[in-house]
Amino acid sequence: MKPTFRLTPVIAALGVAAGLTFAAGAHAQTIKIGVVGPTTGAVTQYGDMVREGVDTAIERINAAGGVNGKKLEAVVIDDGCEPKQGPVAANRVVNSKIGFVVGHVCSGATIAA
Repeated sequence: MKPTFRLTPVIAALGVAAGLTFAAGAHAQTIKIGVVGPTTGAVTQYGDMVREGVDTAIERINAAGGVNGKKLEAVVIDDGCEPKQGPVAANRVVNSKIGFVVGHVCSGATIAA
């Protein structure tokens, strides 16, 4: 079964950054954004494309001064585009106290998460 995905990482990252202006904690020096998708498995190219888009957006936002003076930082989490790994990846985001996420890339992992 071919995975379903949407490639709008730059727009998503920019939207997240705009939302962070009001939601970021006052004590954090960096704002972490989870980037959840396949870094292993048969469809790693989709995860690579999303990460490249997010990295570009974060680079541009940070170069412009960040969000309220705080730099954005991507935290890459692998779900392998596998439904069984979706909840594992989502739990890593929650347990790491990451409040913002771009991903999952594949519908199977998204639904399971």
